[in-house]
Amino acid sequence: MNQSLLSLTAALALGLAATSQAASATPVNYGFSGNTPQGSYTAIFSLDVTGGEALSGVGTLTGLGLSGTQDLTLITLATPGATYPGPSVGFRGNDGTDVYGCDTAVPIDASCLVFAIGPNAPAWGQDALFAIWWDPGSNTYQDFFAGHVTADQPNMYFQSTADVSERNVVPAPEPATLALFGVALAGFSAMRRRKKTA
Repeated sequence: MNQSLLSLTAALALGLAATSQAASATPVNYGFSGNTPQGSYTAIFSLDVTGGEALSGVGTLTGLGLSGTQDLTLITLATPGATYPGPSVGFRGNDGTDVYGCDTAVPIDASCLVFAIGPNAPAWGQDALFAIWWDPGSNTYQDFFAGHVTADQPNMYFQSTADVSERNVVPAPEPATLALFGVALAGFSAMRRRKKTA
């Protein structure tokens, strides 16, 4: 292997390492729908995932007799007020209901993700809550709602079965990664042409 090829390989390896660090959080999208005692709903959210853990997440919730579309914000251990002891996530809704024992693992296949429902940053005791988890006993996703979304909307406190309407847990490569491969390929091709003409 000549010196030019060694240099190109080293540059590619360094570039890939830098790109993977810069784009370490991968977007993972979910969509859930279900029929509850308070009507049908659709929840769509996107999670920023690193090492199988969601660092943050936002989305929207429609249905349940709510007016318009409501915002969803993922509760993590970094959320102010998420003080449930230990590694699990816990949060209190604005009706006094605690949702606890959740985590931020992705795919959602063991514990639960819990979201605050409302337009602002989650505040302990001030938001309605939406939780989703996989139930291996019934082979279904389950959802849970608690709290008041608006003053004129009845209190939500119920659990039901949810369907996955959209799921993307194997995202496409980051554009920066694809661009880096393109540059490396072009450089390698140019080097091969120079070698042939020599």
